[in-house]
Amino acid sequence: MKVGKTTLVSKFPGVLLLATEKGYNALPGVMAQDITRWGDIKEVVRELKKPEVKERFKTVAIDTIDVAASYCDKYICNQLGIESLGEGGWTVNGWAKYKKELEDTFRTITNLG
Repeated sequence: MKVGKTTLVSKFPGVLLLATEKGYNALPGVMAQDITRWGDIKEVVRELKKPEVKERFKTVAIDTIDVAASYCDKYICNQLGIESLGEGGWTVNGWAKYKKELEDTFRTITNLG
């Protein structure tokens, strides 16, 4: 839904945009990191833990979260050697691992301050 969410967030102070889409290209002065897989998000989190990187940003925005979540889905499936999170039942428990990965990653970003 095009209502200007990316435009709005681009006005926030010290914003880092984790961009799963290229819509930010039309916005001047946006500091964006292209995200094309879940490993990209994990790398950003590792970088944000460094004091010299963390101090540059006051806001981290994910555009869009649904695409980021699908990257996490693929990441977990690849780790488990399955095609979909529902495979393997309780033995593999892909959905629980997916939920934990999402929560841990985004909680880490939040806890960075």
